[in-house]
Amino acid sequence: MLKRIIMLMLCVLCGLPAIASQTLKNGVLQAYWLPVWNNEGTKSTAELKYRYFVLNTSGKIDKVINVTFADNDAIINRAFSHLPPSFLKYSEGHAEQAGQLIIEGLKVQPECDRSLYSAKGVTFTPIAGQLSVAKNLELSAGCEAYPWAVTYTLKAGLEGQHFKQQPEATAKDLQPVPPEQPLIKIETIDSNWIRAAVVDQSKNDLIGEPQGYLRLDTLQPIN
Repeated sequence: MLKRIIMLMLCVLCGLPAIASQTLKNGVLQAYWLPVWNNEGTKSTAELKYRYFVLNTSGKIDKVINVTFADNDAIINRAFSHLPPSFLKYSEGHAEQAGQLIIEGLKVQPECDRSLYSAKGVTFTPIAGQLSVAKNLELSAGCEAYPWAVTYTLKAGLEGQHFKQQPEATAKDLQPVPPEQPLIKIETIDSNWIRAAVVDQSKNDLIGEPQGYLRLDTLQPIN
């Protein structure tokens, strides 16, 4: 009797991984840096995050799954064929890679304007090919469309600033920076300068016009 119970338990335990695991054969893994701001809203710490956009047989996005990996940092160099220059240097922005993902522990809960999925990533296998769907990924994520976005406004009393043609104080002035209008960081140049643009909700990555280089000490974070 005891032997039968032990064998039954072993069969159940051996079957659990197969039941819990799921292979997603067609999709895009996105890595991004989430800015986590301190209580004062003056400084942010970037945390590396992943989400997987599941594509159906028609190539349309079926669902978005927030994914955590045991080797969260190592997967970047192993799985992604291309990373923007500032992605690792300044821990900012996002990158995409098509591929197959095996997950386990898929969970779902209502969040904002749609269902929010989360799971543990077991393995990710990159697949070569064009990411023609990548530009539309964010549109499927609802209110979590641009989690990596870092936005600013001009500091009070600094009206009259201009976007610069180059990241230099003596560089040519471009168009004026609209006061009180949100600005989005495109990339970090160094500890003093960023490239930024006026936020445009209709544009990919929210990057509108005008745009150019701005000194960080003229800006106030609004995240």
